[in-house]
Amino acid sequence: MVFSTADGTPVSQAFGDVYFSRDGGVDETMHVFLRGNGLPERWAGRGRFTIGELGFGTGLNFLVAWKKWKETAPVGATLHYISIEKFPFKVADLRRIDHVSHRRLACKRGKRVGGLGRRLQHAARAGADER
Repeated sequence: MVFSTADGTPVSQAFGDVYFSRDGGVDETMHVFLRGNGLPERWAGRGRFTIGELGFGTGLNFLVAWKKWKETAPVGATLHYISIEKFPFKVADLRRIDHVSHRRLACKRGKRVGGLGRRLQHAARAGADER
């Protein structure tokens, strides 16, 4: 389902779409997804916040949002991240993406990433307990 260009950029075989820039996928996500939606400002001081996303893709938006949430949200606050993906990645595809967070995500149990949400909920709860 995914192939990489010569520089390692993940691209959808089915649609030819680039998932994120090789020159700064995290920076791109911070600018477009987090800042573009004003998320850190919108969740500031809230005990609960929900993000809805169409197209989970590689999970980079989730990973960056979760990291920023853990850094800035009030202690004990809860982030609900709801995402829908029509074409979920195979774990092998996620493992090929050259990003440490993606490799950690790909190591979760399961043969497909479909249904990953339940596993991420458990991981997010565990991560929230680390604060």
